[in-house]
Amino acid sequence: MSDDNFWDGAEVIDAYTDDDAIADGQLVELKALGLGYKAIDKATSGVLGLYREEEYKTRLQELIDAAEAKIASSKNDYFYSIKHGGREFFVEQNETAYTILLPEEH
Repeated sequence: MSDDNFWDGAEVIDAYTDDDAIADGQLVELKALGLGYKAIDKATSGVLGLYREEEYKTRLQELIDAAEAKIASSKNDYFYSIKHGGREFFVEQNETAYTILLPEEH
């Protein structure tokens, strides 16, 4: 049996979508914060918790820009690790683009 077809036809027992995580407050759409993005469209509540509201427009945008630069300069992948501001972050493919999160949220 090929691993490529292992899950074909399998019944989905439960699904937790990006919309579910947004409704639960675990994810935030960056456009809702007025932040620009190309590849990264969501951040976790843990990442947002690192910054005060007045810092979203500057420090969080700098983090997003640095992470997007890594995505642009790397091979097309679903997962990245980035160090920014002395801290490690993960960037993981989601349903529509990428989400930036803390390692402990993975």
